[in-house]
Amino acid sequence: MSAATFQSTVNIWSTLGVVGDMAFDGPLRATPFNLFSNGTPNIIGNAFTVTSGGNPEPTTNSALAGTATVGGSGIFAGILVNSKDYASYGTTNGPLNPTITLPDNSIGFLANMGYFFVNLPGPANVGDLVTYDPLTGNLNSITPTTSFTGTISTTTLTVSAVSAGQLAVGQLISGTGVTPGTRITALGTGTGYTGTYTISVSQTVGSATAMTAANQPPRRSRHPQPTSRLRPAWTPSTSPR
Repeated sequence: MSAATFQSTVNIWSTLGVVGDMAFDGPLRATPFNLFSNGTPNIIGNAFTVTSGGNPEPTTNSALAGTATVGGSGIFAGILVNSKDYASYGTTNGPLNPTITLPDNSIGFLANMGYFFVNLPGPANVGDLVTYDPLTGNLNSITPTTSFTGTISTTTLTVSAVSAGQLAVGQLISGTGVTPGTRITALGTGTGYTGTYTISVSQTVGSATAMTAANQPPRRSRHPQPTSRLRPAWTPSTSPR
């Protein structure tokens, strides 16, 4: 039986760029929450929503930490940050294995203001909007506008082609003959691309028309709650700018 090997050196400087770590100085707001996601991994750098108690608003203090779940469809609580502040319990492969996942019932700091390193599935451009998956809390990026071709009959938008971006609930659409202020209010057969969508204003655009959809959520709500994706009010940074 071979002897166990333990770490024998420690770096003087902490590694820059670990997911969940602060990228730049600036205004910062993070709130402690009890994390309970019913077995779904609580991964540092992912998005969480409030399930009970707590209050992420700076104007109201809560005596007790609220409970938050990864992803979800409630009020946006924040991104799980501060990877170096938590005790590591390892993984199923061993208690000393590195991990950025916290067990349920951990207290984690969820940031809804600041600049942090996060993990995206692919390249992103400055100005892209950040969305997260309501099932896993994984982050993604989308272009600020979506270009597509469609027709409208009463409150049904039928999309025949999407040339850039992705359609989602809450987007403001525009184009020749489209009534100003028209928004997508629900998914039909379309789930981001071709198909049907319900819109907020009854109208008729009979011929196939080039349209655009603004991905910025409505300004009247700081915590928008679309059905397929939720958008934080800020854009986490993935690299120094």
